Amino acid sequence: MTDKFKIRFECVKAPKPFVGLNGYEQGSVYQGRKYNGMYEISVKWGNGEQTKLIERKLFSEFFQEIDVNEDNKDKRNMSLCV
Repeated sequence: MTDKFKIRFECVKAPKPFVGLNGYEQGSVYQGRKYNGMYEISVKWGNGEQTKLIERKLFSEFFQEIDVNEDNKDKRNMSLCV
């Protein structure tokens, strides 16, 4: 069963150290979760690393969501070409 709150996101602007979001690099893609207007993010998701819970406004300042199903769309399209 897939996690319906799972997100992929890209860092569009590297956060400054004083913001408390250390380790995120501009142009890199990360995984996390979204629920109730909050974002749970981590530089290394699922690796036992501590996660951060941040508000949508802060998330939008440094990150943008990527469609989780993008990879699946490519696979579907490829299967039609066979």
